[in-house]
Amino acid sequence: MSMTLSAIQLPLFTTPLKGREEPPAPEPPAPEPPAPEPPTPEPGIDFSRIDCPNKALLLPTLNPAAVATVVTGLIASSMTGAPASAALALTFNDTAGSVNYSFNPGDPSALVSATGTLGEAAYTENWAVNTETGAITVTGTIGESTQELTFSECEGQNAMFINGRVGDLAVSQKLFLVESQSGDESRSRLVVDGAIGGRSYHQELSLLGESEDGSAIGTSGYLAGSDLNQVILTSSTETGANTLAAGDVAGVEVTLNADLVMAQP
Repeated sequence: MSMTLSAIQLPLFTTPLKGREEPPAPEPPAPEPPAPEPPTPEPGIDFSRIDCPNKALLLPTLNPAAVATVVTGLIASSMTGAPASAALALTFNDTAGSVNYSFNPGDPSALVSATGTLGEAAYTENWAVNTETGAITVTGTIGESTQELTFSECEGQNAMFINGRVGDLAVSQKLFLVESQSGDESRSRLVVDGAIGGRSYHQELSLLGESEDGSAIGTSGYLAGSDLNQVILTSSTETGANTLAAGDVAGVEVTLNADLVMAQP
């Protein structure tokens, strides 16, 4: 004979207990306190170590607007024989920077020297010229990183090579001028082509307009698919020149305000 569990009569469960109350229902557990919000990361860029090409392009030595200010100061001080100085104020998204330059045409080992900060990182830069070859070497530090770039003339090609290292990255570039003709109007653009940290890099600088007061230069290019765009405005001042620049450098909003002051010869 088969038997199922439903056919078994269990007195313990079928007859209510007498003289004994049911235990109270347990209290529901207290709700867990809400988890704290994760801390919001500080906006900005860490310049303590230059370990990616995008960050390297933000440095003054590879920023066309900063380099234009340095070259202008170097040429002007060399022509007058008098020292000059330039103060640069920069922003990289929400990170601020400031660099002060001095130009000394009589000292080949320190034609240009600079100190400042990029974010929390200390910054130095020195330009020296080889009096025999004419090559210029730019050395310096950014936080824990170093930089060393050599600008040398490419004989017979009306071009210049830029080779060296910035932080962890190798830099290999060629700078040359391209002339073009459109009807009766001729145009020229400065082209920089090469690689930074093994990633392809290309940038072109073209004159957008000029007047007695100054000029406007546009830059465009790419770094391994990331766009590079800036507008650089230069103007004369009573004491020298001013440069304003703004644009997008591989996804970073960059601004520059440079005041060049010429000493009286």
